[in-house]
Amino acid sequence: MAYISNQQVVSFSNTQIRPMAERLVVLRALVDDIMQEWYAQIAPILIEFADDDIVNDGRASEGVSRITKADLTNFCTQLSTIKTQFDGAGVMDVLSKPAVRSLSDIM
Repeated sequence: MAYISNQQVVSFSNTQIRPMAERLVVLRALVDDIMQEWYAQIAPILIEFADDDIVNDGRASEGVSRITKADLTNFCTQLSTIKTQFDGAGVMDVLSKPAVRSLSDIM
């Protein structure tokens, strides 16, 4: 096995890949937490609401977009897709190997 000492490759590994690996490890943990809360607590509450019902967070006056039940559902559907990808066989082994710090050190 040969060593790759090319400075551009070394720099790319250390400044792009390793930090991205850490971000993906964190993202996976966040997605897992959000999806657990969604299925256990939030989705059951939303059953009684229509898709176009608006989350009344009082932020419209700040210029923040309004979020509907459909927006929440669609967002969590996409997170579920991401979670499925992360949960695939060997995926997290590949994504976490370049990470320098453990999840507990990052968060």
